[in-house]
Amino acid sequence: MDLKEVIDDAIISEEKSYQFYLEMAKKAKTTSSKILFETLADEELTHKKSLIDFGSDFEFLGTSKDFNLLENLMLTPLDEMGKLISNLKSAVKKEDAANKGYELLSKKTNNPKAKRLFENLAREELRHKNMIKNEITRLK
Repeated sequence: MDLKEVIDDAIISEEKSYQFYLEMAKKAKTTSSKILFETLADEELTHKKSLIDFGSDFEFLGTSKDFNLLENLMLTPLDEMGKLISNLKSAVKKEDAANKGYELLSKKTNNPKAKRLFENLAREELRHKNMIKNEITRLK
């Protein structure tokens, strides 16, 4: 997998995450869940823009065998937008996979700017995971 494919996969994954959260916001039963999902959707678009703006001006040290961002990010399909808690748990898994994926990408580049971008995205995905876990706790 070359660098352009890595960036393109990440952009596609962020778009799919955006769509995922928009759909969850439409189905949310509580105001707090709706706001959470809308916020996460907006932030996924910000991630996508960061990746697009960054372009491919850095060296990626890895192969598709080492890392496939789409495979890691698009983990669990929704079962027709089933129960909210179940969907939230799926979202936690998605955010955890995204966090780990961006952490791996940050380790696979020698470019300091790229490293910062991926480290920032990893922190954002971890923050999303914690936001969702807090909502699960609140709903129980």
